[in-house]
Amino acid sequence: SPMPPPLNIGAVMTLSSSTGSWNNAFGIPIVQMHNVVAGVSLNVAFYPPYPSSILIGASGCIGLQDNCDKKKANHYIETGAYFNMNTILPEKNFFFAYTSGYDISGIINIA
Repeated sequence: SPMPPPLNIGAVMTLSSSTGSWNNAFGIPIVQMHNVVAGVSLNVAFYPPYPSSILIGASGCIGLQDNCDKKKANHYIETGAYFNMNTILPEKNFFFAYTSGYDISGIINIA
């Protein structure tokens, strides 16, 4: 018998605040996060339902909040990573990561 078409139900959560950032994330003074996203969808055309897509990612700054806000040279590192896996439409799968340039003096000056 033919497979039923996918029937997806999902949700995406994003970080929302008045500043758009989560400063001192997890109580760590040198971790500033923004653009945090997490999501999942389930294919409910089958029993038991199974995940049809998963999305997770965030960008942020490693450095004191003031240094990150003012983009103070050699006192912060911008970084981020995003991942999406889709079992129904594999052409939508992706992984993206980035970081700003850094060297040993920048790492030492972060805190």
